[in-house]
Amino acid sequence: MPKNEVEESGLKAVNKHLKMQRSCLFFYSSFNYIRNNQGSCQGQGIYVYDLPSKFNKDLLQECSDMVPWNLGKGWFNTHQYSVEPIFHSRVLKHPCRVYDENRAKLFYVPFYGGMDVLRWHFKNVTEHLKDVLAIEVLKSLQENIKDSEGKNRSKQSWRKNSGKDHVFVLGKISWDFRRNNKFASLVSVCILVIFDPYTAYYQYAWHLPEDHRTYSVYINKDDLKAKKVNVIKKLMLVTIREREDMRSYIVHELLPGLVYGDPNANFERFRDAFDITMDSLLHKISKNL
Repeated sequence: MPKNEVEESGLKAVNKHLKMQRSCLFFYSSFNYIRNNQGSCQGQGIYVYDLPSKFNKDLLQECSDMVPWNLGKGWFNTHQYSVEPIFHSRVLKHPCRVYDENRAKLFYVPFYGGMDVLRWHFKNVTEHLKDVLAIEVLKSLQENIKDSEGKNRSKQSWRKNSGKDHVFVLGKISWDFRRNNKFASLVSVCILVIFDPYTAYYQYAWHLPEDHRTYSVYINKDDLKAKKVNVIKKLMLVTIREREDMRSYIVHELLPGLVYGDPNANFERFRDAFDITMDSLLHKISKNL
C-alpha cells in the first residue's frame, strides 16, 4: 500500500502505464497470423539499415576471445553474448520487413553495441578507443552513411522523429546493470519470492502477467522488517498443488516469452521474447508517433 500521497500518485501513474503496455499484448496475441501473412502488417513496416560490416558482423570474429574462461555448459549451448546477432537474424526474416524507408514505422539499427563494449572489457585501452565505433554509427545516422555497396544514403528517417522510432539492441556486456535475475530464475523454472513489488510487478509488463500469483509469492518487505511475518512459514503455506500449478504456468506460459527461438524455426503455437518485443515496440510507436 502507498505510504503517502506522492507514492500513491506515482503508483497510479505506473498502473496507468502498465495498463497501456499490456493492452498491446492482447491486441497482438490475436494476430499470430501476422508472421505468415505480410499483408496483415497493416502499415507497420520494419526497416533494417544496411550498415557496413564493421558495425556488426566483423565484431563477431572476436567472440572466442570475449570470455577468457570456461563457464561450462548451459541448458542450451547458446553463447551468452549472442542476443544481438540472434535479434538481427530474426529481424531480417520478419514478415513486416520493408525495403522502402518511407513505408517503415520502426527502424532497426544493426549495431552490435554490446559486442563493441565487450571486446575492450578485459583490455587496458583509452576511453576514446572504446567509444570510437559507437560515436561513428550515431553520427552516420544523424548525417549520411555509405551502405555496404558504397552508396551515400540520406538519413531523413532519423531526423523525422529525432530517432524515437529507431531501435538498437544492446546485448549483455558483463555482470552489469541490465542483468535480470528475475527472468534468469524463471527460465530455470524457479518460483519467485518477491519482497518489493517494484522489483518485478511494475517493470516487465510485456513479459509478465498482471496476476503475479501465477508465478510468484509476495511477502511485504515492511512486514518482514517489523518481524510480522516469517518467510519460511509463509512459504510452507504454499501447497504442493499450488507449486505444481505455478511451475506448470511458468513452463508453458511464461518461459517461451523469456527466451529467443532459433532464427530458422517457425513459431505457430507461441511467441518468443523477440516476437513479444517487436510486437510491443510496433504498437508503442504507432500510438505515440
